[in-house]
Amino acid sequence: MVFKTARGTRDFLPVDMIKRDYVEKIVKEIFESFGFQRIQTPTFEEFELFAKRSGEEIRDGMFTFFCDNQEYALRPELTAAVCRLITTGKLNIPKPYEVYYIGQCFRYERPQSGRYREFTQAGLELMGTKSPMADAKVIAVAATVLERLGITNYNLKIGNIGIYRELLKEKGFEFDKQCEIIGAINRVLDAREKLGIVSAKEKFEESDKEFILNKLNEIYEKQNKIGYSGEHEVLPVAEKNINDKFLRDSAKKLPKIFEETNKLMLIQRFEIKKDFADLLFKISEIKGKRKDVEETAKNILKDTSALKILKELIEVLDWLENYGINKYEMVLGVARGLDFYTDTVFEFDLPFLGAQKQVCGGGRYDKLVEEFGGPSTPATGFAFGFDRLTEALEKTGKDKGLNYSKADIMVIAIDRKFLPKTLEIMQELRENGIKCQEDLNFLGLNQQIDYARKVNINYIIVIGDNEIKAKKVKVKNLKTNEEKGVQIGKIADFFKK
Repeated sequence: MVFKTARGTRDFLPVDMIKRDYVEKIVKEIFESFGFQRIQTPTFEEFELFAKRSGEEIRDGMFTFFCDNQEYALRPELTAAVCRLITTGKLNIPKPYEVYYIGQCFRYERPQSGRYREFTQAGLELMGTKSPMADAKVIAVAATVLERLGITNYNLKIGNIGIYRELLKEKGFEFDKQCEIIGAINRVLDAREKLGIVSAKEKFEESDKEFILNKLNEIYEKQNKIGYSGEHEVLPVAEKNINDKFLRDSAKKLPKIFEETNKLMLIQRFEIKKDFADLLFKISEIKGKRKDVEETAKNILKDTSALKILKELIEVLDWLENYGINKYEMVLGVARGLDFYTDTVFEFDLPFLGAQKQVCGGGRYDKLVEEFGGPSTPATGFAFGFDRLTEALEKTGKDKGLNYSKADIMVIAIDRKFLPKTLEIMQELRENGIKCQEDLNFLGLNQQIDYARKVNINYIIVIGDNEIKAKKVKVKNLKTNEEKGVQIGKIADFFKK
């Protein structure tokens, strides 16, 4: 019987781990340079911790199990665990809390390109302050990580979900209802963006065809449910009509159809007036460079209580620019999928990754700790999709300069009797942090040199009678064939220099 990896999981070989270790090293260095301290929480938690905010329906997307008469779940993310630390009083460090984590997460969903059931998150939480400078700081940290990895062609979108929340609050909607309405708008934004990507393709793949047909069926069912008829009505799709022209026309028309159908659903379900629904969707279209967007946004919101939220967003952008981050898009329609966001939200996209382009997302969640039973704790944070971050490093070619050698040096004995001396030399090298390799198969000299070349070792040192007598070895660079004489006992110093 041949065993396979479980669906949605992967093995990482040495060449993969060199890249992943490098990305982790950069992430840790940047996070810590901004004053964040690392924490680690269990891989599994009580299921109720995750259901507390997201409800029982979250079960279908998680790996759960029973142990000691308690239901547990493999963690789908790490923010909830940090909130638990605060509610239990374990995070007994001065506020604001500035912590980060790098760890495995698990979600039970259909695996696809760039999406796995086991994946790694690298993120941080800044908790205990409402300062707009804190929002700017966490965004600056994420941007600095990407810049340091050499990934400069990113798109950063920044908005404030509080604009929607304030407008809905003004109309009497409580927090949970706000989440439902914002979620509906978010689904329209998501569909609009994905349909735009599909429409721009020269040739549709089978997955694109499936996506368009699924959206048509989804709209058809929604329109039937609300009794819609009119300009944007969708009819059942006949198999004979499904050709490239039909798919392209549908992909172009669907964003507006999607918007109008969902708008009518909101009007009917929540008894929202049409002009207010129009305002909500008009806000979702406001995006661009700050200088082009700011005045437009002020004019649209000038007679609403949401104007003060817009000013808060502008203050965050001012601080972000003070951090040296000027490359961003101001997007009032950023409405991230998680319900707990309250104010500033942001996303980093890498267009060259295709459909799974989002590499980082986050924002402010001032009510979450309280919902877990803890004290009022304003907070902001984000998480990188670590796997996509590594993929981005590869696609930009920035991984080419990494050291893929198994070791820095191979110390070769001409005869077995010289092996004790080679081990003595290697012990000195290893004590000085230098990676080295010995021959474990007692191969001949040429075979050992061939092996060193195959595993990308850069230097060899050969030990024989002459070297022992002279107390001096030749260090050979296998890339350049250059040789240098080095006294035994000073080899480590030579390489450290």
